[in-house]
Amino acid sequence: MSVERDGPRHRAMAARTWLTVALLLALFAIMAAHLQAGQGFRFDDPILRWLHARQTPARTTAGRALVRIGDPTSIAAATILVLAILLRLRRLRMALRFTFQVGGAGMLDATAKALFARPWPTLYPALLPRSGHAFPSGHAVGGVAFFLALQLLLWRNFRGPLRWGGTAGLALAFAIGVAVCYTQVHFPSDVLAGWALGAAWTLGAQLLIRPRAQR
Repeated sequence: MSVERDGPRHRAMAARTWLTVALLLALFAIMAAHLQAGQGFRFDDPILRWLHARQTPARTTAGRALVRIGDPTSIAAATILVLAILLRLRRLRMALRFTFQVGGAGMLDATAKALFARPWPTLYPALLPRSGHAFPSGHAVGGVAFFLALQLLLWRNFRGPLRWGGTAGLALAFAIGVAVCYTQVHFPSDVLAGWALGAAWTLGAQLLIRPRAQR
């Protein structure tokens, strides 16, 4: 395993990461303010129409499967598995950070949903049942938080092909975001805001909770 060290290179990377966090939060804040003002997003309906026009039985089966992979229960189960492995390896601080990243993102999502209480899209019937509120997409928040946290964990602490496992996961998180729109479960703007919020939280937590070896 590799160990991160303080130094000019590390500080420059941290500064770039904080800038990325700020930009992602700004995007989420702009979208939230737009929504609070009672305005919709012009790109939502055209994208939903485009996806609906391309529905086929095979794509619908795949879309439903992806939505189920990204639901909170699946993300929670995957998180517990990662934590069990980290605890087995006696990586307690890494386990704490991973829990903070994924669990905290879930709490943020629940808080935002209650705050904005955006109704679900009704342009077409949803292909899967829904509950709660739409903004931001919990699948997007949870998916990007889990897979980005996993990517950061693997990339910074392991060598070899294992380091790329999280990258494949991020591609899966993107596919899940597309799937919740394809199945008419979420507006595209819900997904975009969810990605921004989940990524901002995960990157910020990465910098706030550093492995003991780094100190």
